[in-house]
Amino acid sequence: MLQNTHIYNVNVYKETLEVLEKLKDKYRLGIYSEGTKKFQNHKFKSLGLNKYFDKDLIFIVDAKDTKEVLEKIPKDAIIVDDKETICEFLTKNEIRAIWLNRKDNRKSDKCETIYSLFELPVIL
Repeated sequence: MLQNTHIYNVNVYKETLEVLEKLKDKYRLGIYSEGTKKFQNHKFKSLGLNKYFDKDLIFIVDAKDTKEVLEKIPKDAIIVDDKETICEFLTKNEIRAIWLNRKDNRKSDKCETIYSLFELPVIL
């Protein structure tokens, strides 16, 4: 059904694989994503990203900002998200969140902010 893997290549930023390679041996990596499980799982598999993530740390949900989802996330998790509102929600609920702001140079006053995944290994 979803066999056109080239469609997804535009969704992976060039630094993604390099940063995942740097982090995979130091951290247990997971996925915290909104969307349909079947579609998201296919997308990650098609892009070869599954090998970086622990199966028990994959959270693909309809909405990331619910108490039910928070209860499943390990308390020592660090979550990087490109939605500032999600990062603020996580921070408010005592989960370390890092906002990946690729749109402008604005910094959040409620959570850590990075502008490229290349910055991630430095602040961890």
